[in-house]
Amino acid sequence: MDLSDAKTRLLQLVSGTSFGARASAEQVQQIGALVDSLAEASGSAEAAGSGAGSKSDAEALDGSWRLLYTSEESVHGIVRSLPVARIGQRIDLRLGRVTNAIDFGWPPADSAREPARSASAGGFGLRAGAPLRVSGANRIQYRFDSFKLLLPWSLPAPSTDAAARQGDRSDAVAGAAAPGSAETAAGAGPGGVR
Repeated sequence: MDLSDAKTRLLQLVSGTSFGARASAEQVQQIGALVDSLAEASGSAEAAGSGAGSKSDAEALDGSWRLLYTSEESVHGIVRSLPVARIGQRIDLRLGRVTNAIDFGWPPADSAREPARSASAGGFGLRAGAPLRVSGANRIQYRFDSFKLLLPWSLPAPSTDAAARQGDRSDAVAGAAAPGSAETAAGAGPGGVR
């Protein structure tokens, strides 16, 4: 099987598996074997074992990706529990960051067959970000350091009339501003209480 045929076959195998969450044991085995043979054919399997790569090793990973299949059980749990519309990843080698995105919607996506939908356009989703380290050709390592829940609605800020009716409470929050924040509570500087 040539490289083009192998890629086409892989896309056929992952289609309908709900990102791998509903893949049969036979599909998992076939997908794993095909991924291994593609990696070997491209030479990345050999290079990946060579240790810490340079950024040029991973240049092909830089950009936005849509997940079609994963063997990661934590993702499968989300897919089985919630109506997942899209799963993606943004790798930014220049900034040294990776952001994973899960967007929810109805009807749930069927991985390879569904168009991408975005929670940033007013939907519901999760974002997880992390600094990344290039660890070999076509490989990065990361540990999440930020999580964000995107909600499809917004909460209005209290009106200034309501704040005036409650009285000036700035003395109760003095020093409560986050260090380095642009706006600080009364009597507090960027580093806390003065």
